[in-house]
Amino acid sequence: MYSAIEKNYQSGEKGKNFITHLLRSFFPPDKVNFVFEKPSNVTEMYCCISGKKLISKIEVLAAHNAIGPEVFVKHLQESFKASTEGSPSPENPMKEKLAGRTLAIGCEKSTKFLCQEAWEELANFMTTEVLKGNKHLNWVISSERTKNAPPKPMNNNNKKEDEYVPEKPKKLTFGDLGVLQGLKNKLESEEKIK
Repeated sequence: MYSAIEKNYQSGEKGKNFITHLLRSFFPPDKVNFVFEKPSNVTEMYCCISGKKLISKIEVLAAHNAIGPEVFVKHLQESFKASTEGSPSPENPMKEKLAGRTLAIGCEKSTKFLCQEAWEELANFMTTEVLKGNKHLNWVISSERTKNAPPKPMNNNNKKEDEYVPEKPKKLTFGDLGVLQGLKNKLESEEKIK
């Protein structure tokens, strides 16, 4: 899967733009979720990198409900018994219902879907290319980081917290301190004597 991503990125401007689009859309990880419900305009969901068939969470729940809780509990009991005896585990009844489909990963910025394996390989590709010094991907990542950065907090005076504004020093008068006032009076009296 990694080689498919790399090949697509290096295939020309179109492939490079596609992988860049995926990176901008699916990273950082808090931008993505497993697809809860298949969009109404989509008949089948496929991974845009691997071509694997994908499924939504609602479809998994529907398949689970179609099997029924009794069958599922029976499977769990047989699996536990097989694991304690060291014999092979019985086939999961969900396997037939899922028909090889895996959960789809989607995001708000793209109409494309990824499978878990493709998303992980895309993350590996991004990390590897950044470590290799790929200037284009470094630029893409830093521009996305600045776009997604939270705004700087403001203090009470509507100034940014890290903005340094020097305060004007208070005007010092001799009346502020009793000792200085006494010294001033002493010097003035000595001047009058002269």
